[in-house]
Amino acid sequence: MLKRTVTGVSAFGAVLLLFMSAVTAAHAFMPRAVTADASAAAPIWLRVMPLGDSITDGGSVSSRAGYRLPLWNLAAAESGYGLDFVGTSSSGSVADADHEGHSGWMIDDIRKRIAGWAAAAGPDVVLLHIGINDLDRGDPTGAPDRLAMLVNEIYAVRPSAVIILAGLIPSTGELGDRVKAFNARARLLPGVAQSTGHRLRYVDMPLLPTEMVDKLHPNDAGYRHMATVYAAAIADTVADGDVRPRPDSLVEEYAYPDRAEILTSRKVKLNSGDGGILLVECGAPADGSGLLEVTTVRNAEPLCFGIRAAGVLDLVVPDLHTLRISGRPGDQGPPVIARSWTGDGVRSDVTIPPDGVTVTIPRNATLARLTVDG
Repeated sequence: MLKRTVTGVSAFGAVLLLFMSAVTAAHAFMPRAVTADASAAAPIWLRVMPLGDSITDGGSVSSRAGYRLPLWNLAAAESGYGLDFVGTSSSGSVADADHEGHSGWMIDDIRKRIAGWAAAAGPDVVLLHIGINDLDRGDPTGAPDRLAMLVNEIYAVRPSAVIILAGLIPSTGELGDRVKAFNARARLLPGVAQSTGHRLRYVDMPLLPTEMVDKLHPNDAGYRHMATVYAAAIADTVADGDVRPRPDSLVEEYAYPDRAEILTSRKVKLNSGDGGILLVECGAPADGSGLLEVTTVRNAEPLCFGIRAAGVLDLVVPDLHTLRISGRPGDQGPPVIARSWTGDGVRSDVTIPPDGVTVTIPRNATLARLTVDG
């Protein structure tokens, strides 16, 4: 997660600097230490989880990003907040493609896995749109109760999160009547959440028939409409102070100035760290501190992380395969603890010994954190 401003630079300028700065070392993607400037208006950086079914996945349009692409573009024009999409899935032609949209899934499919996803990603805001598959081919009568259970599961893991719950898109015929009944029950959830000290906003998605490709899925115009609704709700959430600030880190936080280029070229998303573990070029001098070599299922070339000192690095590397430490003679130095999550939301903390042993990770896992203790 990016810090808010760079000393002496406006919040907007800070974002530009972070995303446009070039790599400053021949063998390392060097981070830039970012500090707060109390005199500048600081934007709020939000970890946002798009959560739902095929409508969230967005595969029905050419971008394959659904509402996520126009929402990202709308947020880019905002000075009060910025978005960091989070999730175990990644798809679509959008700069930050992370999400939890799963085609064909019903409410309970999401509910059974959300605890792991939410714990791994730590979303500040959840954009929840789910239930149409329950109404179309499941048990429509119990769908509102299952939705309420899903909301409770999210709050059990992320009590400080704001859920923006979108009503189901209007339809016709018998399905249309079911949608109306479902949305009527969903509109009651903000009051229930407030009574338990949580924050949930309900928004309608009143798309027109001309904004749909079929009875369930929006077209490009429909997704732009959805993005506008979500953007307004996020802006209101920020303006009303519903998003609680994250506690300050105990160590100085670093942000990679070229992380947008790294995401595009290396398919690795760097969130934040303390400088102890850095993404470097493979084969770079290890200075006795060691290299962690990470291979993935899809990328031919490995990723390498220089282990300079005790520290932590939060990141997203999908399709994890193997991890191996090199450059440490014998048993010198502490091990690396690698945290990963499977597509089913199962967490695994694996200790990588400093003796050249290759550790194989189950398929479809996503690397989320590297930690070196002591």
